[in-house]
Amino acid sequence: MTANIENLATISSVPVGTEAGLPVRHVGSQKVGDGTGGHDLQMQNAEPPVGTYALPVQQVPIPSTPVRLTALVGAAQTIKGAAGRLLGLIVINDSAAAAYVQIFDHAAPTVGTTVPVIELKVAAGASLQLWFGDVGIAFAAAIKVASTTTSGGAVGSAAGVQVSAQFK
Repeated sequence: MTANIENLATISSVPVGTEAGLPVRHVGSQKVGDGTGGHDLQMQNAEPPVGTYALPVQQVPIPSTPVRLTALVGAAQTIKGAAGRLLGLIVINDSAAAAYVQIFDHAAPTVGTTVPVIELKVAAGASLQLWFGDVGIAFAAAIKVASTTTSGGAVGSAAGVQVSAQFK
């Protein structure tokens, strides 16, 4: 039996029929999962049509760890000190100027010299929420973050920049 996988936690469709060993009878003019919202597939001991039908599955939570960093004023702070996956971020900039949040895949980045993997410009008084999915973005060395006044800069931004991250 094979399945199309959307992500690690959800099976989007499963082939059914005699090849898959799942006897079904198609009832009516709609298939389950054809986009119309119909659920007219009935299980029965009969020779079924062979096809792919979307079957509802329960989402499986992926264990992860949250961290909140409130002192991002130049030096890189640690989200995770080893290899891992960044699943999501919330950045709040309560300062009076734009901030550039730099995210590094490096155990000991030098802010202003080490090139960040991700850089986000957050306007003064603004916030930003990002979700990278259940799989997230892989970091090979470590996940570090800093906030600066310019893109790729070394001068720390004013106090008031906070990052909350979800990682595993």
